[in-house]
Amino acid sequence: MSEGKDKSVECGEAARRLFGYLDGNLTADQVAQIEKHLAECGACAEAGAAERKLIAAIKATAANSSDLVLRARVLAAIRRSTGTEAVD
Repeated sequence: MSEGKDKSVECGEAARRLFGYLDGNLTADQVAQIEKHLAECGACAEAGAAERKLIAAIKATAANSSDLVLRARVLAAIRRSTGTEAVD
């Protein structure tokens, strides 16, 4: 946990701001505070790394899901235009 009077944030505050930080929704001052805390607090740094991995996995899954939807739409359009059954 960070200590001091120089705009440091505690673990609870860092946890509350973590998603805003990862989403890029904090001010430059808030980002600096969170980054300082993450550099000093191993537990919060681990939590931040885990959340980054989770967000990346969700984005990858969402990208793959939209690829499958697009593929299904293209195949359906081919079937309609040719009047035949396309092989999936």
